[in-house]
Amino acid sequence: MLAASVIGWQLAATRTGGALAVLRSRDGERPTRLEVVFLGRDGRRQGDSLSLADAPAAQAELELAVLGDNLLVAWAETKVVEPEIHLSVIGPGRQLL
Repeated sequence: MLAASVIGWQLAATRTGGALAVLRSRDGERPTRLEVVFLGRDGRRQGDSLSLADAPAAQAELELAVLGDNLLVAWAETKVVEPEIHLSVIGPGRQLL
């Protein structure tokens, strides 16, 4: 199993396999964490996932894109009336830029 307790996800192909962005929930409703799982060309998990945010206000909408050697992950959080859009950039060494 790649991920459990997921309420939102996006998958993108990369040069080395793929990346799966997942929004996790402990109770099946409220999001608790946003992370990226890295996959090899065989579809199996490669190493540890990268936690992007503890996201109690995140919506199940998220986007994942490949831009050159980097991954872009965008998501919306609604802490007040208007949603805020957040963006994380992950470099080729799986570090946040």
